[in-house]
Amino acid sequence: MNQECPSLWKKGFKVIILILLLTAGLTLIKTYSSHSRIKRFGYSFLVVTSGSMEPVLTPGDLIIVQAQSEYRAGEIVTYPADGFLVTHRVKEIVDENLILQGDANNAADANPVPAEQILGKVILTVPWLGHAALFLKTPVGFLCFLVIGFLIECGLSWLSKKRKE
Repeated sequence: MNQECPSLWKKGFKVIILILLLTAGLTLIKTYSSHSRIKRFGYSFLVVTSGSMEPVLTPGDLIIVQAQSEYRAGEIVTYPADGFLVTHRVKEIVDENLILQGDANNAADANPVPAEQILGKVILTVPWLGHAALFLKTPVGFLCFLVIGFLIECGLSWLSKKRKE
């Protein structure tokens, strides 16, 4: 009976790790799409796909966006435009409309954006992590993700057997 309990705990732990890895992988794959976003616990996870905000944000960066009750000049925000999500800096606010501009752009965006259309403010940037999402979106990348998960499981099983010997 004592031998079965630790073994059951180990198997349960492995299943939980596998579920977390699959969830993380699928989240990264979905996050890469510039037409969609992952929203968890009030935060949106997005991947930067253009250089309009360089050098602050570069293509391949993962950004975490959170809705705010109000926005201020100088903040970086994300909003929908023409079927895409755009992340630019607030230049000024005029009558509840935000005038936005990419740091690398010479001029402000053509149309002011009403504050209620803003998805949120960028609160965290993780450089290069979006490239992993790009890779995982490819068939080879997803296959590599599955193979790595399988190899980790095999390695954990092998270590478990070694310890018993």
